[in-house]
Amino acid sequence: MRARLRSFDPIIRYGGDEFVCGLGGMGLAEAEHRFDAIGVAIAGVGISVGLAEFEPADTADGLTERADEAMLRVKAARRSRP
Repeated sequence: MRARLRSFDPIIRYGGDEFVCGLGGMGLAEAEHRFDAIGVAIAGVGISVGLAEFEPADTADGLTERADEAMLRVKAARRSRP
């Protein structure tokens, strides 16, 4: 992950195989592009990414909750594919 992110982007282990990354100063499209590159770089493992954009009234918990919900939607969409 570190090779595809900027040196100052924090990566925090959130759970067993879950990480939280803070990508300031970029939109969701650029963040998605970077994580697509990470997924390609670690081929054979597979990753699910949930993205959420910081909103003015956000708390860390609220932002993390929205990202987690987005990740669950990605996983559900993968399971429903033939």
